[in-house]
Amino acid sequence: MNDFLKQRYMEFIEDYDPYNQEETPETLEAMLYNLLEIRDDFSDDLEFDTLKEVLEATIEQFKAAGIEAY
Repeated sequence: MNDFLKQRYMEFIEDYDPYNQEETPETLEAMLYNLLEIRDDFSDDLEFDTLKEVLEATIEQFKAAGIEAY
């Protein structure tokens, strides 16, 4: 499950910001924290609707696996 969540995180970050140069967080909790921060920063721009859906689904998968953001 951990590998799946890490892959989901990496795929989302690649789609969201393909030029991202930041290091990948080491823990699933830190990954979830980043996803929640990204969600808070999203605008209501319609072009982001599909990406928002992917983001929400990814966050829910982390939570379903019992991962909590710190």
